[in-house]
Amino acid sequence: MTSSVYQIFNTYTCRLMTTFKGSFSQNLLTTPMDQFSRNYQLYYLDISFNSNIGGISWSICNASLLQSLSLSHNKLTGIIPRCLSNLSSLQVLDLQMNKFYGTLPCTFSKKSLLGTLNFNGNQFEGLLPKSLSNCTDLEFLNLGNNQIEDTFPPWLQTLPYLEILVLQANKLHGPIPSLKDQASISKFS
Repeated sequence: MTSSVYQIFNTYTCRLMTTFKGSFSQNLLTTPMDQFSRNYQLYYLDISFNSNIGGISWSICNASLLQSLSLSHNKLTGIIPRCLSNLSSLQVLDLQMNKFYGTLPCTFSKKSLLGTLNFNGNQFEGLLPKSLSNCTDLEFLNLGNNQIEDTFPPWLQTLPYLEILVLQANKLHGPIPSLKDQASISKFS
């Protein structure tokens, strides 16, 4: 390899190692999740619609620049690492249609940038975490088709940008609280 070609190749490789954006959706991948969590400069990862099995390693939380994580439509199991709810740069978290179980993370940070949270079609149980009210940028919240057992959370009205809310096929009970104004009514129609 000539010196100039090597230099260009080396510069390109360094850029790839500095920030990593990976889209591997709609394949037949069975790659362990910790394969990706070793890259601390990871900011976008989409491995949805694959055949991945196993769980999410807590080491994914070392990717402090992670903005979008889509692991939907796989065969992933286990408990979601609590640290995922504290990644301050995370804007999209899509884990729908897997086999995750346990309770939802209850430590969503006040610094959260989450705009999309999709946990539809898993086996989550327990209460809806009030700390979700800290996600003031949340526009899309889908917790449908789980085993969540709680009353309808009045704090959902405090989410100023929430446009889509899906809570179907859970074990919610009790009255829906009165909605304070016309804007809140249109959110939940």
